[in-house]
Amino acid sequence: MRAFPCFDQPNFKIPWQLTVQAPQSDSAGGMKAVEFTKTKPLPSYFVAFSVGAFKYVDAGTTGVSHVPVRTVVPKGTPLRAKYAAACERGRA
Repeated sequence: MRAFPCFDQPNFKIPWQLTVQAPQSDSAGGMKAVEFTKTKPLPSYFVAFSVGAFKYVDAGTTGVSHVPVRTVVPKGTPLRAKYAAACERGRA
């Protein structure tokens, strides 16, 4: 996989505008381009790529504003996310 050079320093922040070439699910060997909107300036360690079939698992809320939290896992493995959420809340 080819990606980009990056620096693990908080003061190296730039706006990111990425395009990912990923396998097309309905075509053997075909590729598709997925273009993302330009971000605010971010350090490179906040950039991640995930390609595949995923499931979102509710992980409750956080903070005084009760912001919803979701965990992303590969399809077919939602128990991993539920276990991680329980550990985070000290219930495992």
